[in-house]
Amino acid sequence: MATPISPARSGPSSRARGTPANRRYELDWMRALVVLGLIPIHAAVIFSSTADVFIKNAQTSKTMALLGVFAGTWGMPLLFLVAGASAYFALNRRTGGQYVKERAQRLLVPFIFATLLIIPLQVYAIVVSDPTLVRAFGLPIHDPAFASSYWAFYVEYLRGYVYFLTHFSPELAIVFWGHLWFIPRLFAYALLTLPLFFWFKSDPGQRLITALGRLMRYPGAIYLLALPLIITEMLTRATHVNQLTAGWPLYDDWVQFVFFLIYYIYGYLVYAVSTMPAAIMRHGWVSLALGVAGFALALTQSDTLTTSPFSYSLGYIAGAPIRGLVSLFWVVAVFSFAFHVLTFTNGLLRYLKEAAFPIYVLHLPIVTMVGMEVIRLDLPLLVKFVLIIVVALALTLGIFELIVRRFRVTRVLFGLKSRPAEPVPGLSVPSWLDRWAPQAPQASGGGDRYA
Repeated sequence: MATPISPARSGPSSRARGTPANRRYELDWMRALVVLGLIPIHAAVIFSSTADVFIKNAQTSKTMALLGVFAGTWGMPLLFLVAGASAYFALNRRTGGQYVKERAQRLLVPFIFATLLIIPLQVYAIVVSDPTLVRAFGLPIHDPAFASSYWAFYVEYLRGYVYFLTHFSPELAIVFWGHLWFIPRLFAYALLTLPLFFWFKSDPGQRLITALGRLMRYPGAIYLLALPLIITEMLTRATHVNQLTAGWPLYDDWVQFVFFLIYYIYGYLVYAVSTMPAAIMRHGWVSLALGVAGFALALTQSDTLTTSPFSYSLGYIAGAPIRGLVSLFWVVAVFSFAFHVLTFTNGLLRYLKEAAFPIYVLHLPIVTMVGMEVIRLDLPLLVKFVLIIVVALALTLGIFELIVRRFRVTRVLFGLKSRPAEPVPGLSVPSWLDRWAPQAPQASGGGDRYA
């Protein structure tokens, strides 16, 4: 077993870990807040000056593009890091077989359901607005009138999905998987890292964990974690440019695959290495300052953070150290804040903890369809932006509350337990949050969630 975190080192966020009676509430908060943040981020893309979505407002904004670049710097890395941390707790209480079975049930079932019944709604809305977009992806079209009705389209969609599965390409993954690329990747990480995580529990693995624990006591040692990120980007992108081929699409970028895999492993180590939480907490403010400065520096350098992922250059490769460092700075800063502040639970967290994954699955189709209607209105850009966020958030939460959360079949299809867990008494929360805490949380460890 991995060495437990010492309360003296880890501050107020530490409780006995790996036991059913305790959760790491900071993980629940970060997961929920990042997922909720995807709604304004994806709404902003509709107004950004970058060509990265199928619908655009007539008036665009560089500020909106900057918002997307900033969130992309640390948002998804943080989500994968939280997922790796959840794997640590899950493997403290499950065998390898139980772990894989649980991940399959909570990831693959929702993924298959959503790509067959939810993503088609988003694609159909886009196709109706511009049928030529589908032809741009090179899909074989069997019915030229596929856009005449939803059912005609859906038959064509299923044919296209079969073609995609037998002729896999990242471009077609954008059509048939959309934002759900996160789910199969997370499942792949769970399988790929399982031998490594079990090795960490062996005697040689524990010696490495102990050595990392000693290293993390030194000031600034936490930033050594950026080296694998930097090396990964420099090696893979340099190889790619030397091949003189066109840029890989974002959704199947091997650089991104390895980059996020490293963060997933780091998430496991945050709790496996006894001194890691304390190291993160000590470097919070420094990381925030370095993250602000690094991001500002990156924006002054061409091809560093703002270059389209569809074209790489030698300048883009040279920016890899900046990107790797800035990403880690912000992740450490946010995690430090969570360790210091987000160590409590309340009614809001208990609700969002369950809602996070369904919100992730539902939000982008809703944002897209709401956005398509809102951009037609004669309103200022900022008003449209806020309107999309408010309406999309209300619809997403409404569907979760009225449909997903209340029925056994929909709970399973969205990766939730078939029945809500029973609450347990005795939870203490900050007094000013009492109104959010009518009940105590369920007895559950931090690894009960998949992402």
